[in-house]
Formats: sequence, C-alpha cells, structure tokens
Amino acid sequence: MSRYKLSEVVAEIRDEHEQIEIETDDGQVFSIDPPELWPDDVLAAANPVESARAVLGDRYSAFLAAGGSAGLVSVIVERESKARLGESAAS
Repeated sequence: MSRYKLSEVVAEIRDEHEQIEIETDDGQVFSIDPPELWPDDVLAAANPVESARAVLGDRYSAFLAAGGSAGLVSVIVERESKARLGESAAS
C-alpha cells in the first residue's frame, strides 16, 4: 500500500515546477501556480475566462486593467506546459 501526505506532495510539486510569472508592460507581476496545483474550479471551468479568473483569483481585474486577457493566460500556460513536456522527454 502506498500512502501520500498531501503537504509533502505539494512541496515536491513546488520544488519540481516553478510558478508561472507574467509581467505586464507597467511592471506588475502576476504569479500562477503550476497547473498541477490548480484548484478544481479551474479544471471545471467551461471557458478560458473562467479558468483565467480562477488561477489569478482576486488579481484578475488588475491583470485585465494592465492589458492582460484570458486568452493570453491560456497561451502562456500552454507554452509553459509544452516546455515542461519537452524538458521531461529530454531528461
């Protein structure tokens, strides 16, 4: 039987995968947890706007005001995920 302590699994994920940071042109930095740590409401979101709102939380409005969009969050997360897959395959 295998047993996992959630806090240890989360710590391992944080060690293996950095947060995704998005810097807007006005110098603000918005951090997004790695996809492995996203809450269920992100995974259940029906569209990119709901997903972006869920991963950015209360900073979503500030992100929009700084020129960001849900579509840009999607593109950046997709690029980051592909980079990770490529890194995994190369190791």
